[in-house]
Amino acid sequence: MNRRSFLAVAALGAVTVACKDQSGTPDSTTSTTGGTSAPDTGVSDSSTTSTTASPTVPVTEPTTTDPVVTSPSTEPIDTEPGTTEPSATDVPTTPPGSGLPDLSGGFEVAEAPSVPLEQTMAIPADNMLNGGFLGGPLADGVYAGSLDGLQSAPAPGVIMKLVQLFFGQACIRKAAEMGDECVNDIFALDDPSGLYTALVADLEHISVVRSDTQENFSVTYAEFEAMLNGDTPPSAPSGFLYTDFGWMITISGGRITRLEQLWTP
Repeated sequence: MNRRSFLAVAALGAVTVACKDQSGTPDSTTSTTGGTSAPDTGVSDSSTTSTTASPTVPVTEPTTTDPVVTSPSTEPIDTEPGTTEPSATDVPTTPPGSGLPDLSGGFEVAEAPSVPLEQTMAIPADNMLNGGFLGGPLADGVYAGSLDGLQSAPAPGVIMKLVQLFFGQACIRKAAEMGDECVNDIFALDDPSGLYTALVADLEHISVVRSDTQENFSVTYAEFEAMLNGDTPPSAPSGFLYTDFGWMITISGGRITRLEQLWTP
C-alpha cells in the first residue's frame, strides 16, 4: 500500500491541461431691376409752342428675399447595420463556456475550508468502476483528495482523486495501525482511492489557497481553469501563484458542490 503525506497526495493531481456631401444650397438670388422710360430723340419742334411730355412709367424695385439656407446635419445618420453599440445590459457576464455556473469569484477572500474533527469520508472500496472511477452517487459529506485533471465531454468537469484523511488523535491511531507516523497532524490513506467527477454545472463554490499567506480566495471556474493552464488571472492579487495543495470536497445529493483548497505545511 502506498502511504504518503497529504502533500504527496496533492502532487498526484498535476494538471496537463489548455467603429455627405454637404450640399449647400447656393445663393441663387438674382436682383432684377424693372421699369421702362420713354426714349429721348434729341429733336426739338420749334414750331410747336406746347411740349408733350413723354409719360413716365414708375420704376418699382423688386423686393429681395434672402433664401433660407438649410445646413445639413454635421453628424450623418449611420444606416449601416450592426454599428449600434450594445448597452451595458447586453454584455454577457457569465464566463465563456456552455453551462458554466456564475460562481462568485474575482479572488474575493474566502473562509478556509472546514476540516472534520477526526477524519474525512471513507472511500468505498467495493464501488469501483473501470478506469479507477468510483460508482455514484457517493454518500453526502466532506471528502479529501487531489486534482487529477479536467474533462470536456460529455460535460465540462473537474476530475478529483478521492482519498481519506485522518487528523489529530485519529491521525496518530491510524498511522500506528498502518505502521507509519502521523506527520503534521495529517495522515493520508490512499488505499482505497478512486476518481470522481465534479461537473462544472453542479459547482457552487471554488476556492484556492495562497501559499505565503495561507488565505483562501473564491474564484470563478474560468479563473480556476486559467490557473490550471499555467496562467495567472488579472484579478489575482499581486504575487499570487497557484500551488497544487490538496482539496476538501463537499458532496451533496451525490454531486460535488464545493471544491476548497486546504493549506498544509
